[in-house]
Amino acid sequence: MENVGYRCNVTQATIKIVEGRDSLDQLRNSLMSEPDLRVRPVTAPPRSGEMGSAADTLAVILAPGGAAVIFVSALVSWLRSRTSDVRVEVSHRDRKLSMTANRVSRLDGEDLARLVDSAVRELDLGDHAETDDVD
Repeated sequence: MENVGYRCNVTQATIKIVEGRDSLDQLRNSLMSEPDLRVRPVTAPPRSGEMGSAADTLAVILAPGGAAVIFVSALVSWLRSRTSDVRVEVSHRDRKLSMTANRVSRLDGEDLARLVDSAVRELDLGDHAETDDVD
């Protein structure tokens, strides 16, 4: 069956664990505990000679009205709970942002709030006037 995209007033960010031993499933479960977030694993197309591949990325569907702040806050919270250093890369359209567990674990409340606001702005995740094609 063919996936048919549709246009609606949502946007999609992707997140990938690029360093560390933490499981993408752990991150997905943590993000899915937020009722305003829709999260799904994304698998890369198999390379030549491979039967298939495991999901290496999560797609997070963000509706307008604060879901971006909820997403970034949940991600920062998950990073702060890690016992080893983990680096994640978040992408939205042509923008990318990298965060590490080691960096965010040392921040206090005010610095965390600034980090979340900065990440939302840097990724252009605020209440989005443009829409994305979402499968």
